Amino acid sequence: MPMSEIAKQIKAIADLGLAPLLKQAGFRKRGTHYARVKGEALQLINVQSSQWNMSSQGRFTLNIGVHFSSVAKMLMGADRMPAVPKHYYCLRRKRVGQLLPDKADRWWTVAPQTNASDVAAELSSAMNDYVLPWLTKVETISGVAMELERGPDPLSGGLWTAPAARLVLGEPERAGELARTMLDDLSNELKSCHPGNKALLTSHIEKLNQWVVDHNLLGFTKAEKAQ
Repeated sequence: MPMSEIAKQIKAIADLGLAPLLKQAGFRKRGTHYARVKGEALQLINVQSSQWNMSSQGRFTLNIGVHFSSVAKMLMGADRMPAVPKHYYCLRRKRVGQLLPDKADRWWTVAPQTNASDVAAELSSAMNDYVLPWLTKVETISGVAMELERGPDPLSGGLWTAPAARLVLGEPERAGELARTMLDDLSNELKSCHPGNKALLTSHIEKLNQWVVDHNLLGFTKAEKAQ
């Protein structure tokens, strides 16, 4: 399907605001995706257009992700990241607005009369002031472990990614402590949850219990059975 004029305009603005800065930072561009490898970390930035874009106006935002193959294998037994990496497989994901001072979801609006230079400058500023500094904080497993321990991210999968990271770091005591806290939280939530959510929560508890057993954490945590 041919690219619409608004889609072309969004791509041009994103290229203007992001490509030079990200190239300098070591990212490689593929379409609307940017990727770099720093040590063990795979870091991704994706330009996402709204599904409601029209011929006369559109919106776009930025998705940011960080991924560690060793943590993914500890978490799930295998790393599902494809050869051409996608941000939605990352172990920790953020929308650009989550990294900005007001924490509000951030979408840029584009119309035929939009000043491309102004929007590109906003993109460069957000990237340079907030996104790249965050990516620097999570370019090591210890860095992403601290980020993960702040709590599950609505955009990220894997409730027990934090204990998996701690196991990779050789810290089973901390992994067990985190797993125990998560089991306690899930068990408490199960007691008061809506009946429609009970099966899902029970499944989470059973899977986490099994993960604790599989990774020999019973000596560091008390695996609770779902009631």
